Amino acid sequence: MLDGQAKVAYNVHKIYVPNEDLTMDQLLNYINEKLAKTTSRPFIIAIDGMCGSGKTTLGNYLANELNA
Repeated sequence: MLDGQAKVAYNVHKIYVPNEDLTMDQLLNYINEKLAKTTSRPFIIAIDGMCGSGKTTLGNYLANELNA
């Protein structure tokens, strides 16, 4: 325990999405394939990009489609 709080450990698996043009459906299919192959929960998706590049839009789309 650190400072009276329980330490939480996650089994982290990095998934690299190729830097190529993907449709939203292609990206969703790619993520679903990776989800099907892991039993680790929670499944965390990090989205990186410049200001105004659509990170929030993509995150909202994925959250909705993945029922997260």
